[in-house]
Amino acid sequence: MQTYIALLRGVNVSGKNKLNMAELKMMLEDWWKYKQVETYIQTGNIIFQYENIPPKVLATDIHNSIRDTFGYEVPVLVMTKANFLNTVDNNPFLEESKVLDPKFLHVTFLEDIPVLALVPKVLEADNGSEEIRWVRDKLYLYYPDGYGRAKMTNNKIEIKLKVNATTRNWRTCNKLADMLRAYEEEF
Repeated sequence: MQTYIALLRGVNVSGKNKLNMAELKMMLEDWWKYKQVETYIQTGNIIFQYENIPPKVLATDIHNSIRDTFGYEVPVLVMTKANFLNTVDNNPFLEESKVLDPKFLHVTFLEDIPVLALVPKVLEADNGSEEIRWVRDKLYLYYPDGYGRAKMTNNKIEIKLKVNATTRNWRTCNKLADMLRAYEEEF
């Protein structure tokens, strides 16, 4: 068995794509026989165990199940526990010498590694005081004016990089990492 984390984009935000996490959990356990399904907050963070298969296959299964059951087209990104923990443990902003307020840190998870030629469209855009670091299939973001005032939004990232993406704040990333670390001990 492998431990995975699924990140859903755009559920339960501003009254759109309402999705009950208890119902989603039940669906994943009943339909797909995912094991030890846990959710965190209502914005679509799911930890589960399943046989060792490619995360993209699981993402497609979850996406199709949500569409067929709830009627929503929800982008889903799935990664292994190791991949997610590596993301949190290797945030380049934490390795830099300047002090940044962690409440303004975010991570954008990309469905695929973007085409290299497109990356400068995000990194070199006029984003004011915002700072962005790119690492393979993730963007680490520092938004000193807050995410709500961000110039480089999740939608703009998707358009510029031509890849689906979902963003989590640093507090949520750390909470999910803590859950993943405890998860192995629990099951």
